Amino acid sequence: MQLNAEDGGNRKFILVQLDEKIDEKKSKIAYDFVKNELKCEPTIYEITKERLLRAAKKISHDYANASNLDFSEYEIVAKDEKELEKLEKLELSLSDNLFSDFDINKINEILTSYKLADGIALDAAFKIIAFNEYKAYYLNKNLYLVYPNFNAECTKLLMQNLQNKDLICERVILYNASFTSSEHKTLKDALNQIGIKLQVRF
Repeated sequence: MQLNAEDGGNRKFILVQLDEKIDEKKSKIAYDFVKNELKCEPTIYEITKERLLRAAKKISHDYANASNLDFSEYEIVAKDEKELEKLEKLELSLSDNLFSDFDINKINEILTSYKLADGIALDAAFKIIAFNEYKAYYLNKNLYLVYPNFNAECTKLLMQNLQNKDLICERVILYNASFTSSEHKTLKDALNQIGIKLQVRF
């Protein structure tokens, strides 16, 4: 961060930190600092995060033109066993929307995993494409359909955009659990007509 501030560079880095708990007996000062000052569960991760924040604050103070001092946090989590169990019981039937309660954290989790799968930089920004009330995500000629309720009208609007070249798309990627079998089939049949690949992901 400091080198970028010194020469106007655009260096990027990934910092990986285990969420290791701080032993109160071995590191009482660090334990008390995180618990009492940061008001967080005492872990090494919180110490690392605070160091980054303080470094960014100092660089901002020392270099008037410093920029790009923000950072994003990502967490690797185990797949929810209940979700996996539901998927196993589907027996190829997609008649139910298993995850109807979407929040921004769930969306970000799914889209981040798709970026990693497609070799896309984590800081690359999606463009939001609207099909009536439905919100899709577009990046690198891929269209990601994560939300449920992508109905026949949405498919019609998507096809119009593709055929009119308003949207240049090589792949359409859908989140399996958000689509019913009929929505899946309607979309697949439509895309097959114009030679665009539909990819289903979990």
